[in-house]
Amino acid sequence: MPTYKFRLYPTKEQEEKLLFILEQCRQVYNKLLSIISESESTPPKRKMQSLLPKLKEERPELKEVNAKTLQMVVFMLYNNLKALAELKKKGRKVGRLRYKKRGKFKSFILNQSGFKIVKTGNRLDRLYISKVGEVPIRIHRPVEGKIKQVIIKLEVESGMLLYASKRLKFRRRR
Repeated sequence: MPTYKFRLYPTKEQEEKLLFILEQCRQVYNKLLSIISESESTPPKRKMQSLLPKLKEERPELKEVNAKTLQMVVFMLYNNLKALAELKKKGRKVGRLRYKKRGKFKSFILNQSGFKIVKTGNRLDRLYISKVGEVPIRIHRPVEGKIKQVIIKLEVESGMLLYASKRLKFRRRR
């Protein structure tokens, strides 16, 4: 499945919203990891996803984050658990998953909804992100097919500027 990487150019206000979403995803990841750590066996993924509405009631600021994004945090957590289990099965010595400190959780995923590319005909197009707005993006090559997933990633290569990368995953039409 081909992926593309494009640079976002958010305004200061949009940058703050994106960092806020990233922080909320980090806190949800840590909360779910603590629930898994306290239980004797790993609960099923669906049970963890069913906890998300309860977490939203406890913490109203989570309503500022797209629901699919929070579901993808659960998916990321279980992917990490699966990777550890596979390493252990191969005979490698593995520990436990660690809680993510500030600055160590660097991406969030918009899966199937919550985003849309708006063509402007200018050098910078716009990426509509749910709960953030239209963020300028430079699409430097054509994207074929339908976009299925967008990963917003914080890369601190250009100083402390938010160099967010976006990966577009799509299925080709046959």
